[in-house]
Amino acid sequence: VCAAYVDFCAGVLPPIVSRYVGGTAGAPVFAAAISPVVFLLALIDSAKTLSFTSMLGNVAVAAGIFGVVGGGAGKREAGVGPLAKPGGVPSFFGSTVFLFAIHIVVLPIAHGMRPKRPAAKAPTTTFATAACWAFAVIAVVNAVFAGTSAVLFYRGHCHPSDPDLPDGYKGPCPNVLSNFATTSIALDVVILFFCANIVLTTPLILLAPRAILEPPLVDWARARGLPARPVRVAYRFATVALVLAVALGVPDFSDMVDLVGGVCNSLMGFVIPPLLHLKVSEKPSATSKVAHVAISVFGVVAMVYTTYTTAAKLARS
Repeated sequence: VCAAYVDFCAGVLPPIVSRYVGGTAGAPVFAAAISPVVFLLALIDSAKTLSFTSMLGNVAVAAGIFGVVGGGAGKREAGVGPLAKPGGVPSFFGSTVFLFAIHIVVLPIAHGMRPKRPAAKAPTTTFATAACWAFAVIAVVNAVFAGTSAVLFYRGHCHPSDPDLPDGYKGPCPNVLSNFATTSIALDVVILFFCANIVLTTPLILLAPRAILEPPLVDWARARGLPARPVRVAYRFATVALVLAVALGVPDFSDMVDLVGGVCNSLMGFVIPPLLHLKVSEKPSATSKVAHVAISVFGVVAMVYTTYTTAAKLARS
C-alpha cells in the first residue's frame, strides 16, 4: 500500500513541477525525493506524535475534497442518475476496503489512549467509542464525497481509457481527478494536497508491521548486548527502501495493487477482525455472533469476486 502511495505521487508530480518550475525529472527522481521525508517521519516512535502529522494530512485531504467539489460545481455538469455501476466494483473494492483495514485505524487510537505514566488518569472516552466514531467518520465522509462527485460530474465526458468502461461511455470518470482538464490549475492544487496527505500519513500505515516485526529484532539485539536504537533505525530504513524498490521495480504496479489489494485488504478489513473479536469477546450474544460472521462472509465473497475479475482483466490486457 505504501508503495502504491509513493508510486502515485511519483507519477503525478513530474508534469506539475515541469509546468510551473521547469525541468524534466522523471518519476524515479520524485520517488527518491519523497522517500527521505517518509523515512524521517518513520523515525517517530509514538503514534500520538504521528497523529499530529496525520492531522496535517487530514487538513490536506479536506482541502483536496473541497477543491474537487468546488471544481465540479464550476463545470456545470451536474445531474442525477444511477449512482452505482456494478462493473466497477472489482477495481473499487480492492482499494476502498483499505479504508476499513482495522489495524490502520485501531493501532493509532490504542497508542494515543495509553497513559503516559502508569499512574496517569485513564482517558474519559472508551476505546470502543473512539474506534466506532473513527470508522463512522471515515465511512460517512467518503460516502458523501463519492455521492457528491457522482452528481457534480454526471454529465461529464470521460475518455474510455479504462477497459471496464464501454465504448461511447459518457458520465463521471471512475477516478474523480480524471474529470478535470489535465492542465487545470485547480487539479494541480488538489493533487498536491493529496500527495501531502499521502506523505504525512504513510508512517501511520508503516506502524502496523513495525509493531509486529521490530520488537523481536530489538530483543535479539539486546540479548547480544547491542543498543536498540540503531536496530530500530536500520529496520525503518530497510522498510522505506523496500517501499521505494517495489514502487520503482514492479511493472504495471497499479494493476498489481488491485489484485493483491482485493485479497489482503479484504482479509485485513473484513474477514479476520470479526473472527478475532469473537474469539476474545466474553459470552457474545447470538445477534452479535451472526453480525460478526456475516461481515466475515461478506469479506470472503468480495475477496473471491474481486480477485477473479481483476485477474481476468489482467489476462485480457
